[in-house]
Amino acid sequence: MLRVLNTESSWKAMILVSNFKKKSMDDEYRKMLLAADDLFTHTWSLSVEMQWYLLVPLIFILQRFVTSWQKTFFSAMLTAQLHFIAFSQEYGSLLAV
Repeated sequence: MLRVLNTESSWKAMILVSNFKKKSMDDEYRKMLLAADDLFTHTWSLSVEMQWYLLVPLIFILQRFVTSWQKTFFSAMLTAQLHFIAFSQEYGSLLAV
């Protein structure tokens, strides 16, 4: 049982997708760490970081090839997203699902 769990998690960790998991009601990060069944529980944060480092250079490269109206559009979308995060009632809430 544990070998299968760790084998699946190790593959996800190697291809940097540990953060893509189906979330069930039983999965709580603290419980998973305390149980120590999955040796790769902590690799979700490394996956997020590496995905960021792979994504950002692509964004900068694409930015050089877009026209000015597209830059304006994407800047507006970013502003709207940041506004939503800053003023949303559910963002960061313990009750948000």
